[in-house]
Amino acid sequence: MAAQKRPGFRLKGLEFHVKIAELEIDAAGGEAAEVPQLRGMVADQIAKALQPVTQGLLPGIDVTPPAPTPAATTVDAEKRRRASRPRAANSPAASNATALPWKPNSTPDGEWTNGKKALWLLYFFSKENGGTEAAPKGLSLPVVIATYNKHFPFAKPVDRSHVRRDLNKFAGMLPPLVRADRNANPPVWYIAPAGAALVADMMKGHAVSATTPSAA
Repeated sequence: MAAQKRPGFRLKGLEFHVKIAELEIDAAGGEAAEVPQLRGMVADQIAKALQPVTQGLLPGIDVTPPAPTPAATTVDAEKRRRASRPRAANSPAASNATALPWKPNSTPDGEWTNGKKALWLLYFFSKENGGTEAAPKGLSLPVVIATYNKHFPFAKPVDRSHVRRDLNKFAGMLPPLVRADRNANPPVWYIAPAGAALVADMMKGHAVSATTPSAA
């Protein structure tokens, strides 16, 4: 035996029951003319009851994109400006900023490698500024590059990455041609006795080639 339905609303003697799942309305008694009014009340009640549920299940979608924050815009603009700047590691302006007014009392050979040009500059800097074999004078890599490129542009300027590569290779030789104090920032490079001997041989060959008359 089915359970007896409890009346949901009463309107002037009209008794009815509402079954939400199938939207059934059972009416008994009362006047038939009041049924439309009853239907309107039921519809309003159902709409009010379902409004929180529908809002939770089907939230409104805002398709308007969020405006970028000023901080993000500033950072993005700064990144673009940095990316558009050309590299100036070996530009004259960058070189002149750290170049020494001193220059060796000698002339390099433009055909030497980048590393040999740096070795030559370190040798004469130590020799002409009070350095000794046991305690040579040293220079940082930026100063070596800037000084050479400022005073000897006619002898093929050196490249930062090539000089760094060659000096690291020279430091790993046995015996080493140079030594580096990597506790300094930037590291300071010093000529080693084997490097000084190599520069002396380089200068002998350079002198011979400079004095040899060209073929007619």
